[in-house]
Amino acid sequence: MERYQTLRGVQTVTAMTIVAEVWDMRRYGTAPQFMGATGLVSSEHSTGERERRGKITKTGNAHLRRVLVEAAWHYRHRANGGPTIKKRRKGQPEAVVSIAERADQRLNRKFRRMVDRYNKKPVIAAVAVARELAGFMPPILHVTCSLLPHLWQMISHVVPHFARDVLPFAAPAANDVACLALLFASRASRTGRLL
Repeated sequence: MERYQTLRGVQTVTAMTIVAEVWDMRRYGTAPQFMGATGLVSSEHSTGERERRGKITKTGNAHLRRVLVEAAWHYRHRANGGPTIKKRRKGQPEAVVSIAERADQRLNRKFRRMVDRYNKKPVIAAVAVARELAGFMPPILHVTCSLLPHLWQMISHVVPHFARDVLPFAAPAANDVACLALLFASRASRTGRLL
């Protein structure tokens, strides 16, 4: 969850929404597959050599789509590296921070180019930026953390059925306390017991 928060526009509520709605990012092999699952990609009606693209498909999770579009509005302003975003990025792996900084530059450029150069409505630019923002999320989670395998090994040793029942569905970002609490809460709601 903290890795999502390295991106501008994504704070606690948005990050928890993404974790709850997506659950396991490994379901999507690539970033374009995740972007397609959010319904933020344009529909296509192409035949032969003629290529026609239409409105966004709106397939998938509408709540996730709305949260991503809300977060995308933050990219209309240039990244200034203020104290809030520096605090959220502090302690994260260097590769994660690097991906988030690339997202800052690229998404702001895209928003400004669409509005200023191509005279698109800001709402349309926000949806296009939200699609690309979704593309930055799988790489952020796939940056491995050296503590994660040890954490899972310790948990599965203490609670053997945890490794059998919950571990296969756990998100790669579940190395923080909030995600583990979410996993235990999910198990408790399904089975009526915590362990």
